[in-house]
Amino acid sequence: MSKPLRAALYARYAEGLSPKKIAKMLNLEGIAAPRERYWSASTIRGNRERGTGILNNELYVGKQVWNRLTYAKDPGTGKRISRLNPDEAWEITDVPDLRIIDDDLWQAVRARQGALKSQGTDVPIWDHRRPKFLLSYLLKCGCCGAGFAKVGKDGFGCSGACNKGRAVCTNMTVIKKDNLEGRVLHALQHNLMDDAAVKVFCEEYTAERNRLAKAADAGRAAREKDLREVTGDHDKLVDALLAGVPAARVRDRMEKLEAQKMEIEALLAASPAPSMVRFHPSMAGTYRRRIQELIAAAITAPSAADEDLFEGA
Repeated sequence: MSKPLRAALYARYAEGLSPKKIAKMLNLEGIAAPRERYWSASTIRGNRERGTGILNNELYVGKQVWNRLTYAKDPGTGKRISRLNPDEAWEITDVPDLRIIDDDLWQAVRARQGALKSQGTDVPIWDHRRPKFLLSYLLKCGCCGAGFAKVGKDGFGCSGACNKGRAVCTNMTVIKKDNLEGRVLHALQHNLMDDAAVKVFCEEYTAERNRLAKAADAGRAAREKDLREVTGDHDKLVDALLAGVPAARVRDRMEKLEAQKMEIEALLAASPAPSMVRFHPSMAGTYRRRIQELIAAAITAPSAADEDLFEGA
């Protein structure tokens, strides 16, 4: 991305254009994004505190900041996560040759960012977390495959079209939340209760349970074989003692075999032999009852407070 374009983005934002509208404009003009195929609002907006995004890059005013963030791997997910270091740990160097934005424009952008706060809170709009709904993160656009996300006060629409513009997706259809959730619950109640669907579920459930039981039975059979071998070796040593072999020569081996035998017996006792599952007539009734409970829980679940999109962010 050229220096004049970066400066133009700052100017358009300072004039009042939102990052979302700037991203749509860039996508329509076919201008390549820094990393992904298309521009998004987050690429431009970033996070002011962390210094990410086009609008927060201090290189554009001739300052290079090192050690702002610390990166580590989350042991649970394996993903890399970042943590903001304290201000005193930052290393700031002047690099005037890299400046492309004057101080007045930089301060105008910072002033507009500072003015954008969620109503009634001190939380910046770019850090606001939207409430979750019954179908949050479960919907996909049928045209482009992007997520179908909250649009406006009570609607869902294609996030690709909404956030990146018609260059990404032309599906501008918006469906009301209550209408969408009602259709899904109706489909659950009528389609999943269909006799053919119930029959398929029962057959697949039985087959999977039997597959797992067979796998567990194979593991048990291996332990039983090990137990027979350990017991046989132990009995041979007992016979050797009876035949006059000095006890000192076989004592250590006998103790190890005895410990192995006790360990295997404990494992076998903790995992009784699995039984094969048969198709039971009551299984269909249980399935229907569980589906009804699922639907009832979804209908009666407390709804999160609605929230408007912030076009000015």
